[in-house]
Amino acid sequence: MKKISILLALLFATVLYANNGEEIFKAKCASCHLINPPAAMSNPGTPEFKKAINDLKAPPMSKVASMVKMHHEGKEAFVNFMSDFITNPDASKTVCMKRAIEGFGLMPAIKSMSEEDKKVVSAWIYDNVSASEKTKGMKCGDGKCGDGKPKKMKCAAGKCGSK
Repeated sequence: MKKISILLALLFATVLYANNGEEIFKAKCASCHLINPPAAMSNPGTPEFKKAINDLKAPPMSKVASMVKMHHEGKEAFVNFMSDFITNPDASKTVCMKRAIEGFGLMPAIKSMSEEDKKVVSAWIYDNVSASEKTKGMKCGDGKCGDGKPKKMKCAAGKCGSK
């Protein structure tokens, strides 16, 4: 009976944890970051594409998560980086987002989040926000994008994920 109680408590904590991360994202992040790019962004060069870009306040979280995952392997490293960046954003810490910063500016520091909330939302992003198709499987510095074929890409020059 004791084992069942412990398992139920763990299950409840896991569900609560997942919901809290999503709720924190909605309350603190979603006013600027969409989870995924708008559908119109899949058609570069069209008026709809340009409007979709102009309507964004910040890069979609799937793009941000992709870039952070490329540079910080594993959940713990991802969560530590994201938690720190939320409160201490700094252009020198960004990963492959030079063009994003040029286009959107550096995100403002969010000082109103507790350390626990930063870790919870960062872990939720890691677990629930899929890497963008353009960057899935890509590792900066190895010159490979997703399909494993060498690409001419210079991450430090802010060209990750672009053609």
